[in-house]
Amino acid sequence: HVVFTNDKHPPSQGKSWEKTIIRSGVVIGANATILPGIEIGERAIVGAGAVVTKSVEAGKTVVGNPARYILAK
Repeated sequence: HVVFTNDKHPPSQGKSWEKTIIRSGVVIGANATILPGIEIGERAIVGAGAVVTKSVEAGKTVVGNPARYILAK
């Protein structure tokens, strides 16, 4: 399961909905939460349980709460 949110200020009744963009080849781990207005770049990896509060650059890996970049081996 992955959670996508689209409203930074609920309950806004749709007045502040934001798009989330997931590019090609992205891998998202189980129980990750993606906040609204985020873009996850091509071939990026989001670790299990991560809470993504900022956009993720292409090819990068993020983990944790809040999600932070890690170096891939």
